[in-house]
Amino acid sequence: MADHAADTSRADAVATLLRHFSAGDFDAAMTLLSEEIEVRLPFQDERTGFWSHVGGKRGVRQLFAGVAKLFNPHPLHLDEVFSATDGRTVVARYHGDFVARDTGKPYQNTYIAVFEFDGGLIRSWTEFHNPMVLAEALRP
Repeated sequence: MADHAADTSRADAVATLLRHFSAGDFDAAMTLLSEEIEVRLPFQDERTGFWSHVGGKRGVRQLFAGVAKLFNPHPLHLDEVFSATDGRTVVARYHGDFVARDTGKPYQNTYIAVFEFDGGLIRSWTEFHNPMVLAEALRP
């Protein structure tokens, strides 16, 4: 039998994470992540200045700070969230409406992300987006 309260709790945690990120409250966002957090960006081209993988809270905090240096503002808007039947995974679709600091260009992308939870905290965040849209926003 599905645990609807836990499913809702995990979906709420993802929504809260995106809200904190959007507001630039990275300290609050970090409280939702496990110490062993892994963030993967499989489609990311590291030439744009982003890593395709970071591990641990320190690395994720550096990734967040890098985004804030490149974009202002950097809001993420949650469109849909689905709980998987395994009791630990949430899939989310969201979009961003950023402005690149150096170029002034808009950066509007859509994301699909898979969040895996362990002990109520996010243990894994795998995000799929179009890196070409990112590269264009950052290109002078």
